[in-house]
Amino acid sequence: MPGAFLNVEIRMGNVIERYQKAPGAVTVALNNSLRRMGRKLVPELKSRTPVGATRNLRNKTVFEVYGTGLRQTLDVRQSARRGEFFYGEVVRVGRRPGKRPPSKALETWVIRKLGVSVAQAPGVAFLVARKIGRHGTKPNRYAQDTLRANMGFIHQTVRDFGREIRLLLAR
Repeated sequence: MPGAFLNVEIRMGNVIERYQKAPGAVTVALNNSLRRMGRKLVPELKSRTPVGATRNLRNKTVFEVYGTGLRQTLDVRQSARRGEFFYGEVVRVGRRPGKRPPSKALETWVIRKLGVSVAQAPGVAFLVARKIGRHGTKPNRYAQDTLRANMGFIHQTVRDFGREIRLLLAR
């Protein structure tokens, strides 16, 4: 999925053979567990996301559970983009030196973050783009920090799901 940085899939192992006993209940329990994770992770991620010039990266943070049966997946993504370019990945992993980004894409940022006038923005944006092209940018580890801070919750949710399934299949 474009813009996705976290993908959670709960592997079912030998549950599949026993799944036939309560397929609807197991599917609903899996979906509920994945949604519980999404409802917890999205606000946490938003609070750690750097506030850029437009707040788009923070505001476009969502989760989606897709798939059916035992093949459901949770995607947490930040779908902020400019044209076809999803810039959340560059914020999360950084950018290596090389080709400079288009300076037009940085004009709003230099106006809002550096406080330059609209008239000065194209020139300052060019200088910022040139520096990024020469030196790259450092990654911001906010997504990894969010995941690390919530691993206990994720593990507990998976354990709770396992207990619920054991009870459903024991009937």
